[in-house]
Amino acid sequence: MMRFFVLPVLAVFTASCTTIETAVESVDLELYRDHAARVSTLENWDIRGKISVRAGSKGEIGRMIWTRNGNAHQLELYGNFGSRRIRMVQDSNSAMLEDSQGRKIVGSTIQSVLAEHTEQELPIDALAYWVAGLIYPEASSVNVWDTEGRLISIQQSGWSVHFSKYRFFGDYELPTKLNIVSLTNTKPTEEADDRIVDEIRIIISEWGV
Repeated sequence: MMRFFVLPVLAVFTASCTTIETAVESVDLELYRDHAARVSTLENWDIRGKISVRAGSKGEIGRMIWTRNGNAHQLELYGNFGSRRIRMVQDSNSAMLEDSQGRKIVGSTIQSVLAEHTEQELPIDALAYWVAGLIYPEASSVNVWDTEGRLISIQQSGWSVHFSKYRFFGDYELPTKLNIVSLTNTKPTEEADDRIVDEIRIIISEWGV
C-alpha cells in the first residue's frame, strides 16, 4: 500500500499576498459571514500547488491538482505518493481512485478511497472547504478571523488549521497557504505511528476561478 507523509516546503509569493499572521483579529461574526457569502458562490474552481504530509517519523511531498464542478470533484496527486500519480473522481453518487499501475478503488467519497489506498485518514471532505478559507459545515468549530472576515485559524474535526496568506484571484480573496495539524495525535515523534497523519501543508500556486 502507498503511504505518504512531510518534507519542508518552500515557496515564494508575490507582493500582492496578504500576510495575516499580523492581521487584527476580530470577534465580529458578521465579518466572516459577509466574506464567506462571497466565496461560497464559487462552486467551480481548480487549484494547483504542493501538498506535504507528515506521519510519525516519515514524510513525503507531491504536486496537487484539484478541480471542483459543483458537487463533482477530481483530485490528482503526483510525486512521492507511492504510485507516482493518483487520480480520484467523485460525483454525487460515488468516488473512484486509480493509480499509475491501473489499480482502482471504488467508494462513497474521495476521502474513503484515499484512506483505503494509503491506510491513512486525511480530512479531504473538510479540505474542500478549508482550501477556500471556509468552515466545514458538517462539524462544530472554534474559529478566529480578521477584520476583513478572512479566517486566520480553525479548530475542527480534530485538526487545527492555520491560514497564513491570502490573494485576490478575480473577485475572490482566497488562501494560498494552509498548515493543518492533528489535535489528537500527541505522541512524541519517536513513538508516533507512521500510519497516523500528524500534519498537512498545502501551498496553492494557482487558483482557477
